[in-house]
Amino acid sequence: MGLGLRYYPYASLDFVIGEEGVLYFLEANAVSGGLFYAMKLAEHVVRCRPDLREYFEDQLRIVDLFIDLCEDYCSRSGFEMRKVAISVPEKWNAYMGMERRILRDRFRELGYRAFFVRKSEARYRGNLLCLEDEVPDLIVRRTFKFPLGIAQPVVNPSEAGLGTENKWRTYKIVSKVLRDFKLVKIPRTFLAKEKEELKEFLAERGEAVVKLLKSYGGKGVRLVRSCDEILEWPVLVQERVNVPPLFLDNGRLRNFDLRVYVFDGKVVGAHLRTCPRSLDSSFVSNVSSGGNLVPVALCGDELRLEESEGLVLRYPKRDIIIEDSLLVLGEELSRELREASRRIVEAIDRGVTEMIKKRRVHPRR
Repeated sequence: MGLGLRYYPYASLDFVIGEEGVLYFLEANAVSGGLFYAMKLAEHVVRCRPDLREYFEDQLRIVDLFIDLCEDYCSRSGFEMRKVAISVPEKWNAYMGMERRILRDRFRELGYRAFFVRKSEARYRGNLLCLEDEVPDLIVRRTFKFPLGIAQPVVNPSEAGLGTENKWRTYKIVSKVLRDFKLVKIPRTFLAKEKEELKEFLAERGEAVVKLLKSYGGKGVRLVRSCDEILEWPVLVQERVNVPPLFLDNGRLRNFDLRVYVFDGKVVGAHLRTCPRSLDSSFVSNVSSGGNLVPVALCGDELRLEESEGLVLRYPKRDIIIEDSLLVLGEELSRELREASRRIVEAIDRGVTEMIKKRRVHPRR
């Protein structure tokens, strides 16, 4: 049974794996793509190795599980889900468009009236969002600033951003819940409001990962060795975790991170995102910034692996490569990852609830 989260039912969380085998939490995402990639990864693994199917059962069904999540969320909000609007930007790129179409088409196959809605097309009847004569019962939010402040249930509602869009705020929420874990930690992190605060850290460590407080898609993330490289303050500063490079079957070395998908507190899938360039020149692995993918098997201590053929997802402007490799996480690490993920999303949801009560925050259109 899920946690019944109100503001953060659908989460994607990012981690890195340190040299000592410990997972380090990096950030949480409120409006995250990736369901389509996760499904394709699982299909590829099972096609090459049918004997591994048990490790990818949820990930194979991740789109259907997402629809189940939406139906439950809608019901808990007092609505019957019959019509579903998927909010989309005015323009989109090919590989994100594929995921939105997959969601829309699967809703339709299951008998729901599903359609896209853009901000320029939306109309309002009081605080109900409409598209021409259609009044959806639920909105799947696939855009950052739209819709806001409406009566219908939204997955995820815009209020989720109170706990995720500001990286320093997210750190303060999450750092409290990871204190009890042996294998899941958080990098040393602080908020630098001015140059001198970062200068002191660089004098001690030599380098730092610096992030803009409100950024996404790998934008605004830099490895710096001098304060002069930063033009905007304040910034989030983190120690650089020593991550063993991923040695891919084609002989390339790449930095990588771990993306985990969490539905109402339950981990339903995971994969690696590898940096598009060489080891020393890149540590941003977002698919939107050119990253590629490697499947991950949880609780796979006994797996014996063989090489398999890779897969390329082709789009008009770029290819996304599913590497011919597979990362296996053992039972203990997988168990802590699942529990830490559950606690993280629960803490963010609770933090958003408290902020709304304290500040009486009500987003406006």
